[in-house]
Amino acid sequence: MDEPARLIYVLKDGARIGPFTLDDLLDLVESGDLSYEDACLRAGAVQCERVRDVLDWDEPTAVSRPAKPSPVEDPTDEEDPEPDQDDTPDDEEEEETDDDDWEDDLEEDADDNDDDASGPPQPHRRRRGPAPPPRDPRLILYLGHPSVLSFPGALLLIAAALGGGIWARDHSPWWLLAGLLVALFAVSWILFQRSLSLYVV
Repeated sequence: MDEPARLIYVLKDGARIGPFTLDDLLDLVESGDLSYEDACLRAGAVQCERVRDVLDWDEPTAVSRPAKPSPVEDPTDEEDPEPDQDDTPDDEEEEETDDDDWEDDLEEDADDNDDDASGPPQPHRRRRGPAPPPRDPRLILYLGHPSVLSFPGALLLIAAALGGGIWARDHSPWWLLAGLLVALFAVSWILFQRSLSLYVV
């Protein structure tokens, strides 16, 4: 390829810039002044091309640049320090022991579950509650509700309400009415509680 054909003009922002060689184009692309998508025109050509097409097409003829020498590595840096021979085996033995114990526990649980599943069904044990009352009337000695004396708190409330109402009726008859209402409520509560309980002997 002759030298004029190697000259390339870049068409950018409505102007023709150049001429450039392939090395110049590479420098401009690496510096960011040009991109691979910019249009360019070879000297003597009538068809525009992209910068990347020109560089790819002319890559075999382009002047190869010397590769940058790699930094000399210190061979001593590549050598990793040897692990502590005393600590590492102990840690590995402890981890293996923990794994073995965990696997043994899982096997024991699985064996227990298999034994429970394969064994005979256990009879359901009912909780023994209080025996029901006998249905034969001849066997019943006593049948009734608890005594009123089983509610001493309610009896004291009735006495206090009636006594307070009678004592304060001289000041206002409303006190007597309030005492009667409280006493009536206490009596109703006693009757309700007695109806919920039944003694059978």
